Amino acid sequence: ETLDFIYVCQTEAEKQCASTCVGVDACNLCHCAVVENDASGPWGDFMDVFLGLLPIIILLVVTIKRNPWPTTRSLPFAAAAMFLVRTMYFGSDPLLAAGCVIKGLHEAWTPLSIMAGAIFLFETMESTYCMPYMMREMKALTNEHPVAEGMILFSFATMVEGASGFGTPAALGTPMLVSMGHPALESVVMLLVFNTFATVWGAVGTPIWFGYGPLDLSEDDLLEIANRASIAMSISAFLLLPWTLTILMPWRVVRRNLLFVMLAIAGTVGPSLGLSFFSYEFPSLLGGVIGCALTGLLSQFQVGLAQLSEEEEALWMEQRSKMLADSTAITAGKA
Repeated sequence: ETLDFIYVCQTEAEKQCASTCVGVDACNLCHCAVVENDASGPWGDFMDVFLGLLPIIILLVVTIKRNPWPTTRSLPFAAAAMFLVRTMYFGSDPLLAAGCVIKGLHEAWTPLSIMAGAIFLFETMESTYCMPYMMREMKALTNEHPVAEGMILFSFATMVEGASGFGTPAALGTPMLVSMGHPALESVVMLLVFNTFATVWGAVGTPIWFGYGPLDLSEDDLLEIANRASIAMSISAFLLLPWTLTILMPWRVVRRNLLFVMLAIAGTVGPSLGLSFFSYEFPSLLGGVIGCALTGLLSQFQVGLAQLSEEEEALWMEQRSKMLADSTAITAGKA
């Protein structure tokens, strides 16, 4: 059977290369996309889009329904549905589709190995009782000041995201906040927001070197991406992090300690920004390490950190008690 293909190229030179190349390796150097000429299904454009998205829709439905499927079942089911749509509706060669599945499994080993490292880090810290030790030391260092606790957790989340990624900061940081008396739901939300400021370099730069890998970008291009992302995230951190702290505490408390907050942010995002000129793998990891040390020193010497007045402490305790009651009510409703 003879299949018709079209080439999608950017320049005339690339088109000429694609029309004369011999062998897969030689044709890959042309940087052209090869598309089957008749890749649409028989039921029109709307059904092409709908059936193409159907496996993803199925995945969302079975994942967010009341009794969700485990990912060990939902993901293979969605993959099988996509394979059937591709071969039975779009008419792709089953052998080619099976080859794409094998290639996808091979490429998945990279993020899966990083996720295994993240799980290993979490389980190791739990099994060695590192978490209780860190919680005790943090309480002593911050003197249970909510702003100091929040900013140290920001630096910690940046460091852990750079080391292992995949949401590990929320898994490790939330129990620490809960042990200090903060409500669980709000703690998770705040840690997830903290996590987003370092996601660009998560798991030693995986989103950059793995995410942009298929584009065949040069090292200079990847560094440029990391640097521009670092500038954007640094500006965002100064604008958004003070408001993020209000998830757990009143704005009045944050405002009185705004100098400490800004210095702590600068101690974390500053080194990350500087490192992004030279590396796209370590800005988050090393920036978080440096940030933890600097924020700890700022907290130890009370630089820009105002003690809570009786009125502020009463306001904070009232807000925390209300959030704890809401979390308890939500948990009881789910039960």
